[in-house]
Amino acid sequence: MVVVAPGVDVSRLRWELTPRLERIADQQGESPVWFSVLVYDSERLGERRRIRSFFLQEVDRDKVVLFGDDLGEVAAA
Repeated sequence: MVVVAPGVDVSRLRWELTPRLERIADQQGESPVWFSVLVYDSERLGERRRIRSFFLQEVDRDKVVLFGDDLGEVAAA
């Protein structure tokens, strides 16, 4: 999951990430169908937390932050 600032064109970013993801899969000797990237802006992330999305609860529990803040401030309130 990639979380970006509000106002970032999420559709365009997904489009740009797809070929990179395919190259990474190829380098790992894997099929790209086993890889996926979800792109949310921080507002969407907050909305999903407010409705207590099961998926997001699992992500919050198991997440590994690779870059930036852990976004704990994007509260469920």
